[in-house]
Amino acid sequence: MTTNPFTLEERFEHGNFTPKEVCQLKNRSHTGFYDDVKRGLVSIEKIGRKTIIRGSIARRYINGDGRPEK
Repeated sequence: MTTNPFTLEERFEHGNFTPKEVCQLKNRSHTGFYDDVKRGLVSIEKIGRKTIIRGSIARRYINGDGRPEK
């Protein structure tokens, strides 16, 4: 695994996260995360086959603010 040249704070401001990273940061299971997606607590985007969560959305979800940004 390579070291990320960006800090976590920089990624929240300008980057994206994978569902796995968000699950680890929130201490949430994969199934629980996708349940939250279905309930509208977090929004995901697809880039080809890859699923991402925008940094600002990930921050709100991890901090427990249930209003996702569109």
